Amino acid sequence: MRDSEKLDLILEKVTGLETDMVEVKADVAELKTDVAELKEDMVEVKADVAELKTDVAGLKEDMVEVKADIAELKEDMVEVKADVAELKTDVVNLKADMTEVKADVKNLHMEVSFVFDEVERVHSILDNHKADRSAHTA
Repeated sequence: MRDSEKLDLILEKVTGLETDMVEVKADVAELKTDVAELKEDMVEVKADVAELKTDVAGLKEDMVEVKADIAELKEDMVEVKADVAELKTDVVNLKADMTEVKADVKNLHMEVSFVFDEVERVHSILDNHKADRSAHTA
């Protein structure tokens, strides 16, 4: 290979390297832009994470309150169940009392009917006695 051929080959290689360097510089510039965008995105992500941490802390506080409310509701339910059981007993007693009252009213009605019959009988006797003038000797 001649010197001119060697020089041409070296020139070709150097030219190729220069082209490659221009491409590398463009790629580096693009990477710098991408890194800058990523840094901006990371700032936003950090802000979002901080906000999420605040939200999670609030949710934890809310959950403590909800758990306390649930415990209170459970206690209230126990009391309500006891009250319902007591009411059921009262209703059973009321039913028994109502049955007894109905029987008493029926008996009272029969007794009143008997008294009315007696009053009618005595009234009839008195009417007969008033009508019989011979029974009066005074």
